[in-house]
Amino acid sequence: SFSWTTKVHFSPTDPTTGVVVFDSAIGFQLQQEDASTLGRQIVVAWTTVLNRPPSDQELDALGRFVQAQLELIYKQPERLSGGNSAARQILVNVCQMLLNSNEFLYID
Repeated sequence: SFSWTTKVHFSPTDPTTGVVVFDSAIGFQLQQEDASTLGRQIVVAWTTVLNRPPSDQELDALGRFVQAQLELIYKQPERLSGGNSAARQILVNVCQMLLNSNEFLYID
């Protein structure tokens, strides 16, 4: 098991808009262990990391991903790291997926 803190700086192309700094140590924390808010938290994470809301197709893919994660965690609870709840672990997994997405790929 491991963990790390990531800071992402969004520099807008419009000079009148300020730089946005996102600190995963603060921004990805679940405010509660209630899984009923997980969907909203995932959309907020998506919007914060990628600076846009997910499309309908992406929401559908996220739903399938979350369902698969829930099934895996309930079948193999040892996959929960650091005493996380299933909801928190799924949010962590989604955030890691977002930070590894192709939207951060820059080809010069």
